[in-house]
Amino acid sequence: MSGHPAPPMAPRDPLIGVELDNYRVEAKMAEGGMGLIYRAVHNTIGRQAAIKVLSHRYSDDQNMIKRLHREAVAVNRIGHPNIVDIFGFGRTPDNREYFIMEFLEGESLAEVILRQGALPWSFTSQVMAQCLDALAAAHDLDIIHRDIKPENILVLRDGDQITAKVLDFGIAKSIGVGEGSEQLTSAGSVMGTPEYIAPEQIRGKEVDGRADLYAMGLILYELVSGKQPYTSDTVMSLLMSHLRDPIPSAPVPAPQLEIPESVLEIIPKAMAKEPSQRFQDARSFAAALGLDSRAGSPADGTRPLPDSFWEADGLRSTGEISWRGTAPHGVLTAGTGPVDRQAPTEAQLPTQPERKRSPLVWLAPLALIVLSAAAIAFIALKPKNGATKDATKDGSGSFATALVKTSGEGSGAGVGATKAVRFAPVNDLKDLVFRVRRTLNKGLDSSDTSIRQRALIGVGDLKDQNVREKLIDVLKTDPELAPRATAAKALSQLGDQSVAAPLKAARRTQEPSVRVAIDDALQRLHDPAGRKGLRKALTSKQQGIRVAAALALGESGDGSKRVRKVLEGLLASGNAKLTPPLLSALARSGHEKALSTLREGAKKGDARTKLTYAEALAKLGDEDAAKALRAIVKAKTELPTRLVAAKGLASLGDYTGLGVLKRGVTHRSAQVRRLAADALGSVSDRSALPPLAHTLKDKEQGVRVTGAASLARILSLMPDQLLVSGQNWLLAALSQGDWSARYAAVGLTAEMDPDLAVELLGWALKDKDERVRAAAVRRLAQLARNSAKARTYVRARLFYDRSPAVRAAAAEGVGSSGASDAKRLLLAAVSGDKSRSVVGIAAAGQLLAMGDTRGLKGLLRATKAKSAGTRARAYHALTRWQQPDRRRQLLRRGLKDKSGEVRLASALVLARLGDKDARTLKVLEEAVTDKGSQPALEALSALGVSQATRVKLLASAKPATRRRMAMSSAVSALGATHAVPLLRRGVRDDNVGVRRAAAQGLASIAAAQPTAVAPLLNKLAHDPDATVRAAAAVGLAKLPRKLAGKPPAPTAKVAPVKLAPAPTEPKLPKKPKAAKTDKPVTLELSFVEDNRREASYKELIVRAELQLRRGRYLAALRTLSQARRVGKKRPAALFETARVLMKLAIQAKRQGDKRKARGYAKSARRYYQKVRRGNLTAKARGGERDAARLLKALR
Repeated sequence: MSGHPAPPMAPRDPLIGVELDNYRVEAKMAEGGMGLIYRAVHNTIGRQAAIKVLSHRYSDDQNMIKRLHREAVAVNRIGHPNIVDIFGFGRTPDNREYFIMEFLEGESLAEVILRQGALPWSFTSQVMAQCLDALAAAHDLDIIHRDIKPENILVLRDGDQITAKVLDFGIAKSIGVGEGSEQLTSAGSVMGTPEYIAPEQIRGKEVDGRADLYAMGLILYELVSGKQPYTSDTVMSLLMSHLRDPIPSAPVPAPQLEIPESVLEIIPKAMAKEPSQRFQDARSFAAALGLDSRAGSPADGTRPLPDSFWEADGLRSTGEISWRGTAPHGVLTAGTGPVDRQAPTEAQLPTQPERKRSPLVWLAPLALIVLSAAAIAFIALKPKNGATKDATKDGSGSFATALVKTSGEGSGAGVGATKAVRFAPVNDLKDLVFRVRRTLNKGLDSSDTSIRQRALIGVGDLKDQNVREKLIDVLKTDPELAPRATAAKALSQLGDQSVAAPLKAARRTQEPSVRVAIDDALQRLHDPAGRKGLRKALTSKQQGIRVAAALALGESGDGSKRVRKVLEGLLASGNAKLTPPLLSALARSGHEKALSTLREGAKKGDARTKLTYAEALAKLGDEDAAKALRAIVKAKTELPTRLVAAKGLASLGDYTGLGVLKRGVTHRSAQVRRLAADALGSVSDRSALPPLAHTLKDKEQGVRVTGAASLARILSLMPDQLLVSGQNWLLAALSQGDWSARYAAVGLTAEMDPDLAVELLGWALKDKDERVRAAAVRRLAQLARNSAKARTYVRARLFYDRSPAVRAAAAEGVGSSGASDAKRLLLAAVSGDKSRSVVGIAAAGQLLAMGDTRGLKGLLRATKAKSAGTRARAYHALTRWQQPDRRRQLLRRGLKDKSGEVRLASALVLARLGDKDARTLKVLEEAVTDKGSQPALEALSALGVSQATRVKLLASAKPATRRRMAMSSAVSALGATHAVPLLRRGVRDDNVGVRRAAAQGLASIAAAQPTAVAPLLNKLAHDPDATVRAAAAVGLAKLPRKLAGKPPAPTAKVAPVKLAPAPTEPKLPKKPKAAKTDKPVTLELSFVEDNRREASYKELIVRAELQLRRGRYLAALRTLSQARRVGKKRPAALFETARVLMKLAIQAKRQGDKRKARGYAKSARRYYQKVRRGNLTAKARGGERDAARLLKALR
């Protein structure tokens, strides 16, 4: 006998052998995070069935139960043979929901495509016909699937006969499919799979059956080509592809696939961006494909259900059955048990490339938490009995220091106090988010004040709009002051401007301490009432109120004398506990002495004193803090002290203390575990997820809630949250009082959905500041080619805006829009103002770009105007003059102008043309040195003149405008790699303009430097300024995916945008009469020669020659027609025209059009006959003979 002990017996499943609705459960087939699937047999008739049972953790989740109910109701209402049948429903003896469905054996369509690539029409036609027929039946009942994808289509084979089954109606939308269906899938929510989601679903609009048909069009493309039409490394860019990218044309399939040409022709219509341009119903789609829409016969009900039914929720085989999972989730075989999904064996690797399938897979990196300085001041809040509130009840992060004092004794260095634990990997994010929400919701009902506060911060970080009413209720009714104050902060974290109204309403009835918290929340939402209330609180007689208000204003970057005076007065009171946060607030406003005091404090005193000062420095992002904190982490001191230091390091992007934090969550002290869980929320790395998930199982509720709140911080930047948060932050920014913030918000609309951007910009056109309106017009001009509303907005502003600067921007927009009547509008703008106004100069410049020189004379006069601004604008407009030599000569004259503005305008244009003349470089250098011109700095970088040293010096300059210029130019001057350290300084800057420029710079290099940029963008994503947060969201969206696994169901919603007022279409001026003569414009400049017509003629001949070489014969013919008019039928133009006509004749002959070929040949012969000059005469005679031979061959 062997000496080895027998392996332990696996625990028996309690449902095996149990009867459920006359079905006896025989074996467990698979299990996953959401539930289990069992094989069962009917007691009487012996029919096999599959039973789907929710897991214990979802047994109380009403949303999941409703989803299960809705799936069963929807499937039975449709009753279609190509939809998996559900014929039983109930609860198990241990009170879990289940339903009974037909037992099938097959594989998902995703697996078929993965294995075989492009599929023959004999297979594709059956799948498409049956799926479209099933969807037609569902749509007839107003049931929309909303998640059609290959994984949700099951394929069963019987010889050449294919049966397709549509799965998972769990997120189907219908008015009447189960109770509460509208709450589960309301308009405005983003639900679906990025690879197959319709544009209207991405925009959060109401969807109908055409969204399902869009997905079927994508699937048809994939079946024909073997690949997805849109692919990307990030979900954000994938979603943008659905919205913006042109519809890809399907590659020509292999002949053996026998794909009809008509199928390739209708794919673009099936994939149209606008629902109105697609097939309007499933039957018309099937008819266009030439398919019989009637589905095949139903399955016999004797086949096992595949893994895809659970949407790849991580089901694992128990050896009872054998099936192949889709590549991203591993390959399962009979009798093997669980297979390692992260490292498949060589034999398990698929032969086709791995399919990237991720229903809104998390693309964003982990979020850094930036604790509110105002929250620190809540230690001064007092309950109604007047007792001072304990620091450990703060709930905002300030309990960390108290824990060092209360639990540090006796814990030693922490090494011996913890045991090594191997944390389970996190592969199912859906399950993780469910547990986070459940833990936080339970925490909201806790009797412990600090736990309620932690839960409130967590739900705010998760940005779950569903808890908004709950937060408002806590703000109004909680019996204690501290949770009310924290609820106000949580409401502001939702990023929704609409919460300002309930905050103001609640403020009227609150105690002063809670009013300060509400004012701070309103300030974060950029509501002017917030800052007004905080400044008023600075005069309060209660020191705690003054501290809270001063810290809140200091954190927002308010460096006014009044705020500084209050902070300095509070420091003079000698309260040691308040000294570090007060110094931090002063340092943020640029107080050099406060910063130096903090740095000294971090180097002197005992470990706790150093820690307190280093923590305050870390919140400023000071690099000196990292040295002090790193020393504390490595020192042999008590574990709580090291945990607080590790948290401060993590907020700086330094993970030296990550090992300490992981050990902390297994410490015997609940307070230490809680501190470690809180600190892990600052780690911007996926390695923080397993230890935090471990805390959700802790026996102490405080630890569980703290871990859930940290996970909420990390999970708050998923793809749908980035889309929603960024747009909501822009909405908030466009209503700010600071014009520069509104101006920046307009620029950030470039990263938004175009339709939503047009509406936001429409409101921005009503802004009182002309700079904001002009920026909105320029952005609308970029959207005008694809948006009729944007085009009309721009045209209207050309005539109706009161500001010349806005009308000038509109003139440039009209010229670039490509509209057929653009020239008439621009001529109307030029006429009557002698081309010397801002509008006239801009319009004349656009006319030059179109080849119309009727405004040139006025522009040349404008270069001699008395106003330096007029001269500068004229030189800028001449950039578009299509006479390179004369343009360059004129611009070099501008370099000698007495006005620096004019010299700079000329130099910038010359730099754009690549002119490295010494005079040009000198003017640009003077502009950077004397005026801090950012365009000049960027122009020098573009010309190859290194600006690295200058940019680094500017980054340390005292004026914020110089530091902002350094941030804006860092990438172009230093390159992506070397720009990161400089931009890191900008992230910590107290000036919002500098931080905004740093955020935009980091966003531009996010894809190139993801590791270095991610922590910085995460920090900026929590900035008090909405435009900074929006710019950070743009950068985070560009980062590649880092985590694998199932994402959570998206819950965030885009705040509805009120439609902007429809623009007024300007009346077109009457079409001007054509000039009777084609006299050249008489120019008043000495260098303009009389042979201008000759230069134009030569330019046309050269252009025609290029067009002829590229095979653009008709374009060449039109160009030569102009050349003949300008050159008065010169022989060269006639000869070239004859050559082009001969090319066209030969082309027509090859195409079989003899009639057209004869016409071209006769015309060519006539033109050859007209050539009578020198060496061209002999060539023309040869061409004439060629034309005659061609005509003879065409008889």
